[in-house]
Amino acid sequence: MKRYWLSLLIGVLIITGLGMYYTANAINTLPDFVLEKVTGKEEEGKSILLGGRYEGRLKSIEMSVDQAGSTYVGSHPLFDDILNREFYNYYKVETDALINNYKGFMRGKGDITALLNHNDYLIYADVSSYREKNAYIQITTLEKQSGVGKKFKVDIPDGESIRWISVHDVQLTDSEIHILANPSRMGPNNGKQVIRYYDYVVNLESGALVRTVQLEVPVKLGSNERLEYSFYHPNDNVTQQEQYFMLQVRHSRGTDNNNGRSSTLLSRQLWYYSYQSQKILPIKESLVHWNNENRATDPEQLDDYSTLTLEDNKVSGANVEESSLSLWAFNLDTGQALKRTGTIYAKDYDAVKFHSARTRGDKVYVLAYKWKDPWVDPIVLVFDIHNGTLLYKGEVTEKGSNSKDKNDLNIYALHLKS
Repeated sequence: MKRYWLSLLIGVLIITGLGMYYTANAINTLPDFVLEKVTGKEEEGKSILLGGRYEGRLKSIEMSVDQAGSTYVGSHPLFDDILNREFYNYYKVETDALINNYKGFMRGKGDITALLNHNDYLIYADVSSYREKNAYIQITTLEKQSGVGKKFKVDIPDGESIRWISVHDVQLTDSEIHILANPSRMGPNNGKQVIRYYDYVVNLESGALVRTVQLEVPVKLGSNERLEYSFYHPNDNVTQQEQYFMLQVRHSRGTDNNNGRSSTLLSRQLWYYSYQSQKILPIKESLVHWNNENRATDPEQLDDYSTLTLEDNKVSGANVEESSLSLWAFNLDTGQALKRTGTIYAKDYDAVKFHSARTRGDKVYVLAYKWKDPWVDPIVLVFDIHNGTLLYKGEVTEKGSNSKDKNDLNIYALHLKS
């Protein structure tokens, strides 16, 4: 009898909770914000999606704003809220399209950086579980036109010493699959983890491991010095085909003191890896040495807010500071600068500070603010990356008459829709 009443109580609680959820969403109408054009062409703002939170009406809710209006987390059914919180939700537009078109292949695929959406193939690289006897990579391919799929198990050299593997990128050149990964091994002497980066090259037809290329920059290290690699996915669509991969290399020196061990940054530089030649090359100093508020910026001290976009053989960049923005672009095939604009200042566009920027093609999208207060009263600016011409300026406004709700809106993220 006790089990009966307990089951009944649990059922009542579940039904009550669901009812409260839907009732709250139905009754409590939230303000509708929209991105409106101030100057320029309306179409230049179509790809802009702003992310933030609404902090009014006794609520704190994640939301997004674009030209169509605002969307709140919780404005769709409860189970959609749960299911949409995937590992790759940031790339939801991209993954939704793949799931709709290739549902069978995409089932169980959780790591978006391990997926390639080639013109002719879908390729996914899955790593073996933690501390298996011998590490390996499971490759799954699908030929789009024929619908024929294949699976390969690729054993990693010295796999018995590998603790875990992270896949950073998957590409296809001719008939060879490139898997950019970093296996972590235990060091033979002191037991510390040793992390190195490799391009595992696998034959598309047979699944055989053709060769292994170690990504190693030619920097001479002194005592207690080390290199740290940070890999870039400079595109919104991380699954698309690319010829190059960008990485930042930090050169630092560790020292022991009374508080433990500290690290001093010696240099930081951009490099790029060519899948075709399997060579890793530096971005030349003359190409990335831009002027920022009349201050020469050393390419080895790149700002953390530098933004990169890689399209075919061209890299475009935006270096953001609070009051200014510098733009640059160069060709990776030739190693030559394409264009470099002068400095763009926030004050010239009714903004007090620049927050972040995204580049795509020949355009750079900038999130700025009218006030020093963080995230309040945002402005979106779109510039031509070659000459710095303003193409679009937009502001977030509220539909309706209650403009006070805008004071409770915090916008802190700029995304570009596919």
